[in-house]
Amino acid sequence: MITMRAVRHGLLPGLIVAGVLAASMLVGSSVSGLNFKLVAVCTYGYLGAPTVTGVSPTSGSTAGGNAVTITGCGFTGATSVKFGTSAASKTVVNDSTINATSPAHAAGVVDVTVTTGAGTSATSPADQFTYTGTCTSVTATAAPSGTAKAGTIILVTGVAVGCPNPLYEFFVLNPGGSWAVAQPYSPRATFNWDTNGPEPAGVYYYSVWVRDAASIGTNSSSLGTYDAFAPGAAYTLTITYCTSVTASAAPPSPSAQGTTVVITAVAVGCTNPRYEFWIKAPGSSTWQMAQGYSNSSSATFSWDTTTVNGTYTYSVWVRDNSSPGKFAQFLSSFDAYYAGTVYNVT
Repeated sequence: MITMRAVRHGLLPGLIVAGVLAASMLVGSSVSGLNFKLVAVCTYGYLGAPTVTGVSPTSGSTAGGNAVTITGCGFTGATSVKFGTSAASKTVVNDSTINATSPAHAAGVVDVTVTTGAGTSATSPADQFTYTGTCTSVTATAAPSGTAKAGTIILVTGVAVGCPNPLYEFFVLNPGGSWAVAQPYSPRATFNWDTNGPEPAGVYYYSVWVRDAASIGTNSSSLGTYDAFAPGAAYTLTITYCTSVTASAAPPSPSAQGTTVVITAVAVGCTNPRYEFWIKAPGSSTWQMAQGYSNSSSATFSWDTTTVNGTYTYSVWVRDNSSPGKFAQFLSSFDAYYAGTVYNVT
């Protein structure tokens, strides 16, 4: 019982605090015979003021806008949340949780405090939030520089300035097309632009966006957010066509059934040829692809003749790696071809 003597001697505030502390220590108590379970959840401040025991995440962008969960106790009826001296928007979830959005602030460490009718939380290392810098600029370069044959893998590299943990996003604009994400945000500062479609010849553009890992992006567009970006740089892809191709077989025709015949092709007029080998079986009018362009840059085909003997015909198609094929057929395409040549398997 609180007596008038306690009031006269100024003991009432201390008694209230002691009562609050005692209550906070009895959360989750249980009785089993004479055994009691005491769980220390949180210690309230003076006269029941709130206490902050943690913030998550513990860092964010100087631009603000980061979602931060504040944990502790005594949050019911919270009137304000501050990051340093800057007020934050908030939602009180319950007495121990507040969801806040960090306000903009200069780089550095600040205390996150909660204020209720009972007072403001005392500061401690547990409530600290670190504002990290945003990226101020980024440059982008490509190797090889400026132009290359279609089919080349082009290395695009971004270099950010002003941020400790940059994330990079790479974009490519096709001729007559629109900007598209080629590699989404990641810590990787390089992008291997593979034009091995091969892509059509023409002028392309590439660009790099950057933001710090703690930043939600200080700028935005229909394609996303960023702190800084490198303006689109032009890049020209060219095509070289193969003008002709010859082929020979070893051993020469005829050969006994079961012999492995190696057909070798030689292209003219192109620096990076790809070959496709075709075989027409005895008595058939239909060509069959024996080895496609996908077999790297191999200029040879090992033909296993163990199946059926008779008169075969072989042919070779060729196209440069930069070329989608100067001439198109329903099965494939080519820049040039070696006419069908008879080969007898006995």
